[in-house]
Amino acid sequence: MGSGVHGRSPAGRRVLKPPPPLVIGLVVGVLIGAGATLVVVGGTRGDVSQAQAQAQVRAPDGGASPSGEPAEKPSGEPVRKTFGEPVRKPSPTAAAVVAPVKADFAGRSGGGMVALSVRDGKAVAYFCDGKREAWLEGDVRENRADLFGTRDTDIRITATLASGRVTGTLDLGESPQRFVASTVRKPSGLYRATARVRGAKVVGGWIVLADGRQVGAVSVDGVPAPAPRLEPGRDVRTDDGTTLRPRDVDAFFQEVVT
Repeated sequence: MGSGVHGRSPAGRRVLKPPPPLVIGLVVGVLIGAGATLVVVGGTRGDVSQAQAQAQVRAPDGGASPSGEPAEKPSGEPVRKTFGEPVRKPSPTAAAVVAPVKADFAGRSGGGMVALSVRDGKAVAYFCDGKREAWLEGDVRENRADLFGTRDTDIRITATLASGRVTGTLDLGESPQRFVASTVRKPSGLYRATARVRGAKVVGGWIVLADGRQVGAVSVDGVPAPAPRLEPGRDVRTDDGTTLRPRDVDAFFQEVVT
């Protein structure tokens, strides 16, 4: 049966009359309300889905970024994305290693010993194996030392200073020798004595290691011979009766480099 109002026509037939305006208004209102509810519900579901998708895009510090891009790092350094990967600023270049202003090193080299002392960008070194010897002097730049023989410039030491030791190469004009010398403190280190005897120049050199081992030579007009054992702070007498007074490196350093 229809929802209109029934009546009879003049001919006696039943006629379906249209519903009154009030009923139509109620029906339209119900339909409009239902449609608005669907729109609101649909919009809310869409917003929730979009929020969930954005929540999956996290910044490096764990926070969500509304635009989907990484946020600032906690340190404040910005992070940019390139092809989906963060681009970070390069770390600063490490500062150059600077040589110590004052340091003394001693160690073994082949069958002999090497001592090297640094003072304000200059260096003095001594090699001795009891039969041969060589005094060297040179410069230190950053952590590299280059020294040449005081009498023979073909003799050379090239060394690197790092972590309390010296690693280098000693070239005596033959096969270069590798050496490693560690930091030493008095009474260990390098000693030298000079004298003039009957017109001849006498030079003595000694290297004393931290464990007490030592080596030395005394040269007369450039001809070396084994030196007597050194007792730091005491004079030394050679086999021919010559008395020498060894000095530590602080006392003779400028004598060698000038």
